[in-house]
Amino acid sequence: MTLTQSRVDCSPLRVIVIDDRAERRRLMAGVVEGNAGMATVVAQADSAEAALRSVEDESADAVLIDVGMPLHEGLRTIRELHQTFPRLGIVACSSDLDRRVVQRALDGGAHAVIPKPARHPEVLAALEGARLVAR
Repeated sequence: MTLTQSRVDCSPLRVIVIDDRAERRRLMAGVVEGNAGMATVVAQADSAEAALRSVEDESADAVLIDVGMPLHEGLRTIRELHQTFPRLGIVACSSDLDRRVVQRALDGGAHAVIPKPARHPEVLAALEGARLVAR
């Protein structure tokens, strides 16, 4: 059974999308939700502060964050989310996967880093995998 198939009997994965640009958040939310009903975007955030509030308020399982929002903000947000919510699945995404940036995101607490653009199955698998690893 794949991670995607294992979600069928469970409630949808609760995800927060984090990016500093509204149009990117909307695109990322569409990719997360797809059409299978296995994940739902419960909130969107444009900063570390908004992300921390949203994770707490929405009891999120995982977040999908653009690591380059700008870069230092994305990395700081990953660190703060990981420190505050150690059981939260964190998936970073970026259109520029420089090795140093990827390593900094992983060192900061991201469970996975995926390239953009990404398709629904890959995003869902990364989010579910991150949630499982974080628990």
